[in-house]
Amino acid sequence: MTAAATREASHETIGRGRNHNLDALRGVAVLLVVLGHAVLMSRPNPTIVTTDPEDVLTYVGASGVYLFFALSGYVITKPFVDALLRGEPLPSVRAYATRRVFRIIPAYWLAFTFVIFDNPGPLPSGPVLLVHYLLMHNLWPGQEQAIYFSSWTLTLEALFYILVPVAAVALRALRPRAIDPQRFIVGLVLVGLLSALWKVGATQVSGTDGVWLGRVLPAQLFLFVPGIVAAATTHPLRSAGFRRALVTGPSRGPVRMLPFTLAGVVLGATCMNLLPLSVAHRDVIYATNEVWYAIGYGALLLAAVHTEQWEHGLARFLAWFGVISYSLYLVHTALIRDLFRLAPHIPGGDSHYLVGAAMMLIASVPLARIMWAVVERPTQQLGAKLGRRFTTTTR
Repeated sequence: MTAAATREASHETIGRGRNHNLDALRGVAVLLVVLGHAVLMSRPNPTIVTTDPEDVLTYVGASGVYLFFALSGYVITKPFVDALLRGEPLPSVRAYATRRVFRIIPAYWLAFTFVIFDNPGPLPSGPVLLVHYLLMHNLWPGQEQAIYFSSWTLTLEALFYILVPVAAVALRALRPRAIDPQRFIVGLVLVGLLSALWKVGATQVSGTDGVWLGRVLPAQLFLFVPGIVAAATTHPLRSAGFRRALVTGPSRGPVRMLPFTLAGVVLGATCMNLLPLSVAHRDVIYATNEVWYAIGYGALLLAAVHTEQWEHGLARFLAWFGVISYSLYLVHTALIRDLFRLAPHIPGGDSHYLVGAAMMLIASVPLARIMWAVVERPTQQLGAKLGRRFTTTTR
């Protein structure tokens, strides 16, 4: 096996080689999403501009998907970033594609098929179903959340998987030699800024087209950028300022970075309510709220990357959920329509969203664990085995 292939395989998330720090963050992300959906169950029509704590919780919970995007930015790009910054051959694209397909498609197909047949309405047309099964529905305006509402994140992931090797090959063509890590990071920040500007610009387009333009990959790419930056920080940085901000500080542990994360989350969830702006201006601010989340979760990811494995009880608890996070994400959102039907009967008064979260976990976790053991892990292992056959590299 080549050096590039060995490094790429080291970032697989199966077996005993899992990174517990990243699993703990996956656990945080999926539990946030479950909490957000539980609040949504108790308040089906949350208000964007509000000071109601429950509405704010909805958006904090929804931010869990931004942490997932940051994690993908790190895990997916790390082997390619390593090769680019070292001037070494790129990982095998065939091996990479094989692993990615087997990683997300089988479990998604199972959950998506359940959602189709659990829907009391008529079946969608063949072309619509095909686009959704291929996870390309982000490219079709109005289809992002048309059938399986949470799959808008998965179609973005799939498109990001396609973008990564294409961008790496293009960069290698432009720069055959090793790329300076600091220049690479600066370039990533510029890409993130352009992506955020696209997101803001989409708010000026009305109707379905505006919603679609705000959800396509170019408008969401800045959410992946913190993870790609984290991948680059594992290489030597010349500037003391860069090292202090991106390596030395985070290496002191997640507690050191937690204030930055909390600041990002609080600003992302509440700045809409703190600024006396017109509705048009609030749309712009709302579009940029995700930037705060990206910065906050990026800080936490840097701590996960640059510290030793977290072995304390809370980290182990979160990592357990992190291992099954993909299956849990799929299962609880597949069941959410049925759980919504129970929402009017949830007891608990003003805190009934906590009961809803408990209901979601009780209903979803056992099924997610079974899905992980029976579908997700075996197909991921099969993808890794098939991927190892493609150990050749591409320049």
